[in-house]
Amino acid sequence: MPRFLGCVVLLVLVSGCVTPVIPLPPPLQPTIIVDPAKGEVVFEGPLSAPHQDALFYIFNSKNGKGVIIQAAHDGSYVADPLPAADGDEVNLWASRWGSDSPSSVLCLMVRYTSATDGKLVDCP
Repeated sequence: MPRFLGCVVLLVLVSGCVTPVIPLPPPLQPTIIVDPAKGEVVFEGPLSAPHQDALFYIFNSKNGKGVIIQAAHDGSYVADPLPAADGDEVNLWASRWGSDSPSSVLCLMVRYTSATDGKLVDCP
């Protein structure tokens, strides 16, 4: 019986040291700057306190190209140009360094609205 009680106490102590992982909220809708001549899009993320210093992953599922950028301490980011044509679907998610619990994925479709402007719409 003492051995069983010792195992129970040890199990309670060990499980008390495990910190629950809280996933990040989904990324906020970014804005984009387009360059149709080059076929590139630059994503700019807004201020977002929950995403401070997080890693943002931006992946174009049509052409297999992607960008990874670390957000600033205020949660904002400006990503490197990503090859993306009008109508391409782009997936965006965030995670913390060393975390295996990323945010949910935001699926967006790139729409060129003029020679220098574009918008993102939700995937169909």
